[in-house]
Amino acid sequence: AIVSLDPWGHLPQEIFAKRMASGELDVRPTISVTRSHLDLPEIKEAVSVGRLTPDAKFLMADGAVVTTKAAIEPVWHLPGVARRFGVEESHLRRVLYEHTGGMF
Repeated sequence: AIVSLDPWGHLPQEIFAKRMASGELDVRPTISVTRSHLDLPEIKEAVSVGRLTPDAKFLMADGAVVTTKAAIEPVWHLPGVARRFGVEESHLRRVLYEHTGGMF
């Protein structure tokens, strides 16, 4: 059984463009990837006092940190994932719940 993340992830609209446009296939992305900026007070302070030097690529002059974030839909077969990790499914579910802020 396939137990991991969807292999097409954020690319089905590119990989299957012709088949989707013709109506032959309906595939939805299960992962979205986007750029973002994090504003962390500790980083802003470190920039303002000179402990960190902005490079305008990853760290901006105002202390914002450039990041890439991914949103992942829960498309896993959790019993299979748990077997591969060698843990009980209930434990895996609890850890996912706790470490994702209750999203899963």
